[in-house]
Amino acid sequence: MEVDLITQIKSAYSSLTKSEQKVATYTIENMKHIAYVSVTDVAKKCGVGEATIFRFAKKIGYSGYYEFKKDIIEIIENKSENNKREAKNKTYESIQTMLEHTIALHDDETLLNVAKVIKMQIIYTYLDLGYRIYQLKLPR
Repeated sequence: MEVDLITQIKSAYSSLTKSEQKVATYTIENMKHIAYVSVTDVAKKCGVGEATIFRFAKKIGYSGYYEFKKDIIEIIENKSENNKREAKNKTYESIQTMLEHTIALHDDETLLNVAKVIKMQIIYTYLDLGYRIYQLKLPR
């Protein structure tokens, strides 16, 4: 989606006026900013009038500025979702790789002993926690 917008802008670039080219360049470099500010703010940042922003949006294929801005917001939201999904997948793959390397480095008996120690530590932690809670409830 982002690629489509950038492609639209680049393909229309040569037919744009100098002022519209400023908007095009600013849009490509500052998409996140455009999504969250008014047309007036974008015009000021580009050093052009608001009408130039509206004309630019139409020249790259939108019915108006607000459709253009809506598309940018969708692009940013999709990118954010993709980044979250990618981070989750990388974390999962990293954990899986660490487990595979751990299993490859140790024999089955060692791994079983480690699992028993971890299990005993969990049991100890719960018992200790239960004892502390019990102590808090005793009247003094």
